[in-house]
Amino acid sequence: AKTLAAIVPVTLELMEDVSNFPQIVENAIAAAMGVKLDYACLSGSGAASEPKGVYTYTTVNSVTTVGYPTSYAEVSDAVSEILTDNFPDDVSELSWIQDPRDAKTFDQMTDTTSQPLRPTPWVAKLKQFNTTAIDTDLGSGAESWACVGDFREMVIGMRTSGVVIRLIDAGQVTDETSVTHNAVSELKYFIIAHLRADLALLRPAWFCKLTGIIGPA
Repeated sequence: AKTLAAIVPVTLELMEDVSNFPQIVENAIAAAMGVKLDYACLSGSGAASEPKGVYTYTTVNSVTTVGYPTSYAEVSDAVSEILTDNFPDDVSELSWIQDPRDAKTFDQMTDTTSQPLRPTPWVAKLKQFNTTAIDTDLGSGAESWACVGDFREMVIGMRTSGVVIRLIDAGQVTDETSVTHNAVSELKYFIIAHLRADLALLRPAWFCKLTGIIGPA
């Protein structure tokens, strides 16, 4: 099993003065661990403590070098790859997951009359989800990827019975925005949460990644 961890800094004043502090902590941990687990499921490298996500699986289908999207053709190609591998259900059971940057690009596509571009029948049936757990700095530095798949075929196995939480009152951490938090000098506590889990794709062929998606200049 792999280990996913998150640290939530909280101030002494927050702990002592806010009546609903436990609920605030619960929400913060849920948000932090949710982002970690989303990233692992989609983009995890499989190295060290990180589970192997869809992007790293070598047995999923792929549509490569998408470029800057101007149509839904590549997304339709991804559906075709999955159907060719004997996906038995309706296309509406598949999901299309992408970064909000690329969702905006597709949303703003227009036809020759400057009207919003209609998706193909297959693409129109897909359930769409957006997440920042997809890297947008791949390839040349501005490339991302997306995934079409049957996420009922992704299973997550938990080694621990849930999220394990510890409270630390010393040391310092740097968050994802490069802000450093010092427990002693800033009168803060660090709530450390971790879970041990792994994931697997039961039918990798029912997933297809679209790579080399370029964002707006």
